Amino acid sequence: MNVTLSIPADVVKQARHYAEKHGTSLNQIIREHLAGLTRSAEREQEAAQARAFFRSIPPTLPANAKLTREDMERR
Repeated sequence: MNVTLSIPADVVKQARHYAEKHGTSLNQIIREHLAGLTRSAEREQEAAQARAFFRSIPPTLPANAKLTREDMERR
C-alpha cells in the first residue's frame, strides 16, 4: 500500500543520511517504526488485561499479614 506523507525536506534529508549510514532505506525505517508502534500498543493492551485479571483474583493473605523470610520460602 502506498501512503503519501508530508515531511519537511530537511528532516527527509537527515533521515536518508541516517538510513544510508545504517545500511537501510528510509522506507524500511518508517515501516519498522510503524510496526513497532503497533506492537507497543498491543503489548499495552495485553498488560492491561493481565492487570485486570490479577486484580480479580482474591488475595490468599490478609492485607496486613506479616510474613518472615522463612514463611515466604515455605509458600
